[in-house]
Amino acid sequence: MLGEFMVNPATQDNKVISFLIVDAFKASEQDLDANEEVNVKLFDFNSLDSLIQEKKITQLFTVSAYLMAKNYLGSLS
Repeated sequence: MLGEFMVNPATQDNKVISFLIVDAFKASEQDLDANEEVNVKLFDFNSLDSLIQEKKITQLFTVSAYLMAKNYLGSLS
């Protein structure tokens, strides 16, 4: 687990927990329920910093998870 944070503690009591999976791979095609729609987008980890700065990625959960992963991986060096 990389870390966790509250989504919006002023109005909500839920939190996001972020995990880092190293060497993940696609094992099979999606098997979704009839009412599910999931779109997976793959990005090179090293390109995320510039995509965030260019405001091409603005979602709080994604930015937070990226920063936690970057800090974790940097601590391994």
